[in-house]
Amino acid sequence: MAIHVTRQTFPDRLAILPSHTYLFENSPGTDPLALRIAGRKVFQNGIEVIAANVGLLALNFKNHPLGPFEKLEARGNGPIPAEVTENQANMINLQIARLQMAVFVTACIYGTHAATNHTSLRDPLFPDLTDIYSWSEASEGLQMPIGDYEKMQALLSPRREAIRKGPTSQYAINGQSLVDGMNLADRLLVDAAKYEVADPQSLLVMTYESMILHQRQHAGASLALAAVVAEVAIKDIMHAFGFVEGGNGRIAPVRSTAVSKTKFKGMNSQSMLATLKNSSVIDSHLFGHLDALRLRRNGLMHKGQRVTPRESGEALTTVRDILRLCTGERDFELNTGWSYRS
Repeated sequence: MAIHVTRQTFPDRLAILPSHTYLFENSPGTDPLALRIAGRKVFQNGIEVIAANVGLLALNFKNHPLGPFEKLEARGNGPIPAEVTENQANMINLQIARLQMAVFVTACIYGTHAATNHTSLRDPLFPDLTDIYSWSEASEGLQMPIGDYEKMQALLSPRREAIRKGPTSQYAINGQSLVDGMNLADRLLVDAAKYEVADPQSLLVMTYESMILHQRQHAGASLALAAVVAEVAIKDIMHAFGFVEGGNGRIAPVRSTAVSKTKFKGMNSQSMLATLKNSSVIDSHLFGHLDALRLRRNGLMHKGQRVTPRESGEALTTVRDILRLCTGERDFELNTGWSYRS
């Protein structure tokens, strides 16, 4: 039988469970492990985000460029047409982009919760493409295909154990933090066009990844990624505070002493940090931590020097401070603890 290409509409929504234990609070007396809607928001870019009590975060891309997609499949015998191979690659890239968006929204919500409650995050996860769920909306909240629902239920034992041990307030993200976190994500996505070098979505996703690596005691990888975030943020801060000619001065007007873009390209991280410190954009305390992060990163990459979990945790705290300066958003923090046996 000759090759026949079929076409079908690809789902435009997904959901993730971004931690082992966190719940989203709704009204008192409701089942904390239910799929009842705890909060929702339609972002200005058209993406709808829904949070369910159980800790599920669901995204609908119907009205966003990451939404509409037609999946091609080849049936029959013979070489797979190039259009089908290309379509499959595009489908995977689409799912990756959607998952990155879900992790970004998670980072904003969890980071807001952590900053508001002055706490590190507990048991966050970084889902991969096998950890996404299908969903639809029903009168009582969200619903899932039976296979996805059973898969989710198998992962809820840490939540059940946490609920058994004590009040859910220890690991429940309240309604205000949920609203504030979604609003933060929306603002950063809208403001992205104003950034000269950085993409705030990528910065937060990379910070979230660095946090997961720190939690799992992959200290070197965590610190290396944190250093990338800091370096990109510093470059954008140089533009944002008017140190580079031709910039839009996102935070402060372009200065009379601004360097040309050509000269800026020749500046290294050390000279940028010195410029920011000498102009009081960053204080001596943050300068010291950023310079220490730079030196630790160089020691790791060029000399193979060992990085400890304490150092990767300090790197995340440094990234928190430089991201607050870069974004102008102060009420979020991404950090977590790590465990050991004595």
